[in-house]
Amino acid sequence: MPIDPTDLPKPTAPYIVTINQPYCSGYQIGPNQIACFPIIVGSSQRVLFNAIHTSRHLQDYTLACWFSTVPNNPVLFYKNRTYSIHLLKNKAQQFALQDINYNGCEKHPQPSVRIINVEPGMYYFNIANLTGHLNKFEFQYILTDLQ
Repeated sequence: MPIDPTDLPKPTAPYIVTINQPYCSGYQIGPNQIACFPIIVGSSQRVLFNAIHTSRHLQDYTLACWFSTVPNNPVLFYKNRTYSIHLLKNKAQQFALQDINYNGCEKHPQPSVRIINVEPGMYYFNIANLTGHLNKFEFQYILTDLQ
């Protein structure tokens, strides 16, 4: 018998979570929940994230993440990507928010890092649990002065 979509749990409002720098481990996120982490990008700064899915009993692609200007808002676009990224269990996904005014040649991150050039200000790192089960993740947060 097919499941009626109206019987599935409704998504809940996003909640704001404070980042305990620099390494954030052991986060849990409820079914269909969205967690939003506020980030401040200063002038001539880069904020680097290494995020990984850590729930052993759930498969890859059950957590989606993206950056936005407002909690749970549309995705900030970056080169060759226009949508959220799914977290994996065997490889950390790497992202960086970088001051758009920085044009220095040195201090470039690895080529695997997805760089989003932004105006200095506040942004949100959003993570959505796409399942009806408790899910887990962790990330590393690195703030770099580019001057």
